[in-house]
Amino acid sequence: MNTRFLTLLSVGIFILLTLYGFAMPRTHVQAIAGQAAPGIVSPHPGWPYAPDHILIKLAPGAMPPPRAQHLFGDWYQWSLPQSKDPIQALEEAVTWEGVLIAEPDYVFQLSEPASPSRLEGAVAVSAIPNDPYYVHQWHLKQIQFEDAWPLQGDNVVVAIVDTGISRGSDLQCRAFVAPYDVLTKTEGEAAAQDQHGHGTHIAGTVGQCTNNGLGVAGFEPQVTLMPVRVLDAQGSGSTMDVALGIRWAADHGAQVVNLSLGMDCNNESYENCHDYYLDDAINYAISKDVLIVAAAGNEMRSTPSYPANHPDVMGVAALDARNIATWYTNGGWDLSVSAPGGDSGQDANQDAQPDGILQETFSNGVWGYYYWEGTSMAAPHVSGAAAFLRSMVPSATQAEVRQALEQTALDLGDAGKDPVYGYGLIRPMDALTYLTGGQSPSPTPTPTWTPLPTYTPTPTW
Repeated sequence: MNTRFLTLLSVGIFILLTLYGFAMPRTHVQAIAGQAAPGIVSPHPGWPYAPDHILIKLAPGAMPPPRAQHLFGDWYQWSLPQSKDPIQALEEAVTWEGVLIAEPDYVFQLSEPASPSRLEGAVAVSAIPNDPYYVHQWHLKQIQFEDAWPLQGDNVVVAIVDTGISRGSDLQCRAFVAPYDVLTKTEGEAAAQDQHGHGTHIAGTVGQCTNNGLGVAGFEPQVTLMPVRVLDAQGSGSTMDVALGIRWAADHGAQVVNLSLGMDCNNESYENCHDYYLDDAINYAISKDVLIVAAAGNEMRSTPSYPANHPDVMGVAALDARNIATWYTNGGWDLSVSAPGGDSGQDANQDAQPDGILQETFSNGVWGYYYWEGTSMAAPHVSGAAAFLRSMVPSATQAEVRQALEQTALDLGDAGKDPVYGYGLIRPMDALTYLTGGQSPSPTPTPTWTPLPTYTPTPTW
């Protein structure tokens, strides 16, 4: 056999083996840290996870293993046998036929940089709007609220995927739609009651009853809220529950989803800091034209937390009353925009009150108007602004609304997008002009645009 024939034969065998390798199905774990080495499980360092189950994704048509509970799509929760270690379970699961991904169910925990402070000794002033404590809401004025609030468009549904929502006295006007408690798998407003206070504060910034002569204002008057409880009374939840909450919102008509929660990425990029299960839920919502807004996190990192770092999510950094990035906010190139998050250690507007974000909620069971700070408080300003735009321009897609907010943001850092402020401070009225081709609606009452003096005090408030 001559040398030329042997050479050609070797090349042919190499090509056949190469093609065969590409055609072979590959079953391996794809870990949270972005590694995909067969049989290697690498839970994200520092992220706690559920000890009694793992999450697995099956190939289409594959049979689920025993003790597997269907979640959505090809995802299942696999309950572990007693005393089975989750890491060992991951290593075992990845060897099963048909398993594409196996990963822990990570635990989310709210992390705010300071305890809430209650409104004390405030001046009650009739302003525009007439909510008496609006004078202390510097954060709404910062994002063109006074130009936007008289405009009335279509109703928009915003899902607060959080600790739930309780009405208090200043949310009595607001309609709730499809309330759901993911933790107990029960529907109804009573089921989605807030047991922490966080979700209620978030909801107020988005859609507190405005111009009702009571308390404070919220950004978007034409909003229906969807309470989706995914975090418990301690502000703790899991990726499984957050993902199911996002899908619930997408399936029940939400146009905007607010996620004032996240997992610390410890300066890692999205490629090395994400979760495949939660990614699938986010991608599902985006496919249904839902705009998702998430808090960047409060760990002073150079990257946003997850899922704020997701490329299809608007990650929001926090600003103080001087339009300067707060001491606690995360940054990074994955940021989208910035919004007021507050700094309770300052009084830059000199109103004799801390520069936190003021809304009605409860703390340790006591209702009142509280100043909270954090990127959790920044995110709902963007959600409210997005709801405003979707209300005024119902034909705008989530991508168009995001583009409008980013392209019209007030540039605060280096020219253009930067890793401290993203595109900058949101300017919803400028974004509306952008969406309408330069035609900014007038607040003058007309059959289309009417002011909103409809919410008035009653004996029940």
